[in-house]
Amino acid sequence: MFQIVHKDGYVPHRATYGAAGFDLQSREDVVIQPNESKVINTGVAIDIPNGHYAMVCSRSGLAAKHNVFVLNAPGIIDCDYHDEVKIILMNLGTTPFVVERGHRIAQLVFAKSDLEILPPISADTERKGGLGSTGV
Repeated sequence: MFQIVHKDGYVPHRATYGAAGFDLQSREDVVIQPNESKVINTGVAIDIPNGHYAMVCSRSGLAAKHNVFVLNAPGIIDCDYHDEVKIILMNLGTTPFVVERGHRIAQLVFAKSDLEILPPISADTERKGGLGSTGV
């Protein structure tokens, strides 16, 4: 399921037998300044079965103690994405946050997708343009 795609990557693991999420670790040293976000590389790719997806979620300890969280949480990884998993971390704290290689920075939770129950999408619509197409 997990594949190391960079020599500095770590295989995701669950911290305890009852943990729902697999911890993702940084493959690099990064400093995130206050009110700044950075993309952190993990060095890992995931082979997700069809009909499933993964959610990249914040770690509660980082959020509670350092005001650092996954910016687009939950970040969705689709089953057809096979490249390196990257994490967007945001620092809303008042001091720089240091991420060191090997630090657990996010967690990965798997879920089943119910896309097969949706009817086909009609291409005939007046909505065009995507992001912000319905206005403010």
